[in-house]
Amino acid sequence: EIVLDIGEMETLEVVITPDDASDKTLNWSSSDSTVAYFVQNGQIKAIFDCVNILTLKLFSNARER
Repeated sequence: EIVLDIGEMETLEVVITPDDASDKTLNWSSSDSTVAYFVQNGQIKAIFDCVNILTLKLFSNARER
């Protein structure tokens, strides 16, 4: 759980294992991008005072994991 004030940003750190995974493609998404969204790889920005669910999915070999 991360709590941010409006305008505040936080960067998430992701560790993918194994280190030699063939596909390290990540899909960052927000349940409501008017509340909070990903600015760039792992960086979240809060833009409204509300609850939001942020999701990270790892895709490997064209299948969701």
